[in-house]
Amino acid sequence: MIEQTTINKITEYCKLNDISDVLGFISKIINTGLNIEKYGATPFDEAPTEVIKEIEVIREVEVIKEVEVIKEIIVTDDGELKPYVKKIGELEDERGDLIKQINKLMGFQHGYHESLNKITELTDKLAEKDLIIIELEKKTDLYGE
Repeated sequence: MIEQTTINKITEYCKLNDISDVLGFISKIINTGLNIEKYGATPFDEAPTEVIKEIEVIREVEVIKEVEVIKEIIVTDDGELKPYVKKIGELEDERGDLIKQINKLMGFQHGYHESLNKITELTDKLAEKDLIIIELEKKTDLYGE
């Protein structure tokens, strides 16, 4: 059944590779060839090996972090604020008086230059009072806003 040239090739191979059981080797390669023909070229002699593949998966996860906020709050009693509040009231009254004087001078028919000088002087005083009021209000602001 097997051609003589094929048997000679197998015998030479066995001699070169120090295989003493030639008939056992022929049986083995015939079975291997049959299995390849029958099932395809896959290894049947070896047990299946476990293959570990590392796959990087990127997932978005919502993270909620609590952040501690430290605010410095200055606590004062009414005794400390009363002088400032009183001074603000006085300055606002003076401001009102200055505005009345400006309006009165603008209505005068006499001496344009005198009225203009007086208005300029009163406006400067008014601006000074406004600045003082702003500074005092900053001191009475408990929340620093």
